[in-house]
Amino acid sequence: MSFSVQRLVIFDLGKTNAKMILREPFNDLTVNTRSRPNTVLRNGPYPHYDITGLMDFIIGALVEFSESGPIDAIMVSTHGAGIACMSDGNLAMPIMDYDFSGLDQSAAAYDAIRSDVTITGSHRMPRGLHLGAQLHWLMNTHRSKMRDVDQLLFLPQYWTYWLSGVATSEIAYASCHTDLWNFQTGDYLDLPTLDLNLPKLMPPFSQSGTNIGPLRDELCQYLRQSNPPMILGGGHDSTLALVPSILDHVEPVTVLSTGTWICVFALNVDQLPLDLAFGQMISLDPFGNFVPNIRFMGGEILARFSGLPEKSGLEPNPQKIEDIFDAQNAWLSDENGAAVDPSLIPKHRRMDLLSGFLAQATSEAMDAIGASGPIYIDGPFAKNSVYLAKIAHRQVHDANGSGLISGIERLLRS
Repeated sequence: MSFSVQRLVIFDLGKTNAKMILREPFNDLTVNTRSRPNTVLRNGPYPHYDITGLMDFIIGALVEFSESGPIDAIMVSTHGAGIACMSDGNLAMPIMDYDFSGLDQSAAAYDAIRSDVTITGSHRMPRGLHLGAQLHWLMNTHRSKMRDVDQLLFLPQYWTYWLSGVATSEIAYASCHTDLWNFQTGDYLDLPTLDLNLPKLMPPFSQSGTNIGPLRDELCQYLRQSNPPMILGGGHDSTLALVPSILDHVEPVTVLSTGTWICVFALNVDQLPLDLAFGQMISLDPFGNFVPNIRFMGGEILARFSGLPEKSGLEPNPQKIEDIFDAQNAWLSDENGAAVDPSLIPKHRRMDLLSGFLAQATSEAMDAIGASGPIYIDGPFAKNSVYLAKIAHRQVHDANGSGLISGIERLLRS
């Protein structure tokens, strides 16, 4: 990028928590951080995110951060599977929580019209993890309001639009298990069955990290500075974490982005998988390059099972427990394939055992997509010593847990 950023604010919107981070990139220094839950509201037509609460949170953090000095730029990073249906510059419908169970009721109908994996780049995922599934449900349950929609914004771009007033799209988000991108034609999918003209509804593409305009006047009034901060094009958290490895390597590299999901990315591979087995997918990185990847809910599995109360002192022989992995679930089984209740494992052993099982699942996932070379890992599993030890034979070179921040700041230096 052709501009200098001394003080950068990152709005990091995860599925569980929202953070505002004030950074000094050239000093590699985090100056201040604020956080709050990314609350899901249950009122209204369906579960949705607390957008007003997040707006107040952003404004409050910007006010506080600007008191210690001027803010040069603001960049947004969000979790996947979020889309904003807009009308005349405002939300026409609340932004849906992709875990909304009501989507199960229309799953069969959506499956009947969904494009093949060779077109979408991903197999069917649960509930609203495909934006196409969310739009299908909305068109069938709130058609009159959806008729008023004149623009669709991916979740990072909704927030950059709110900050800047400039509507954009972003290629990595568009291609990440959305069911809206056609990998055979390199363009948006035609969705006549949903009565949606995607090319007309989607704004132009802008690369993550690009200066798309200044902070709009209505928000500048809260800051104690004369010049407005630049608003940089937002992106998907998992793909932004890939940027340092993409820009700094030409040889094959494996990137693990960990949290609620463990996402495995194979960079600079010689060829794409010819047959996408279940759980594997193809997406595009922020620069439009193909990236084979695979993901499973490792963090959620670890949190769910490690926190279960103990039922007894019985402990299965850990040598006879193996991890069974697929894209939808992970669980423990004995040598006969029978499920083992994790609550039977003493709590002091459970975290280590589960971490080991998830490391094995990660290794199998890497093999499945042909990932090789040094491993760069970010997120909470970068501090899990048992997990790291189990994949150490795969040459873990970097486990500093700061992939998102490193990715964003590496973009600014490119």
